[in-house]
Amino acid sequence: MATRQTVTVSLNLKSNSTYLPLTLTVNLYLSGSSGVASSQTVTVPAGSTKPVSFTFQAPGTAGAYLLTFASPDYFSGAPLLTKTLQVSVLSSNLQILIPALIGLVVALVILGYYAMKRGSRVAEEEEEEKPKSTGKPQKPQSGQQNTKSLTRS
Repeated sequence: MATRQTVTVSLNLKSNSTYLPLTLTVNLYLSGSSGVASSQTVTVPAGSTKPVSFTFQAPGTAGAYLLTFASPDYFSGAPLLTKTLQVSVLSSNLQILIPALIGLVVALVILGYYAMKRGSRVAEEEEEEKPKSTGKPQKPQSGQQNTKSLTRS
C-alpha cells in the first residue's frame, strides 16, 4: 500500500445470540494518529455474520502501522481485532513490476551476450572451412600434370 492511498478494510462481525440482534459501535484506530480513524454503528441479526467496511487514508510516511478495531459497547472498549498495515513509498503494483522489469533486462543482456558469442564462434568456424591462401601457386595433385607450352609465332 502506498502513502496517502485510500484504504478500505473489512471486519466480519458475528452474533452468537439466538434471539436478540447485536447493535454496537465499532471504531477503527490507526497507530500514529490521534483519535478514531473511522467509526460505524452496525446491527447484526441474531446468529448471523455481517461485514463492516471502513475507508480511510493511509499515513503519509512509510512504515508499519497497527489497525485496531474496538467497540466501547464491548468489554469497555477492548480490542476486537488488531492487524498490521504496511505502508510503502511505492504502490504495490510497482513493487511487483520493478523487480520483474529488472529480471527481464538482465535476461535480455545475458541473451545478447550469448548471441554475440555464438555469432563470433560461427564466424570462426566459417574461416576454418575456407581454404587458406598462402600466396604461392598450388601444386598439381598427383596424376595431373600442369603443362604450359610456350610457342613462338
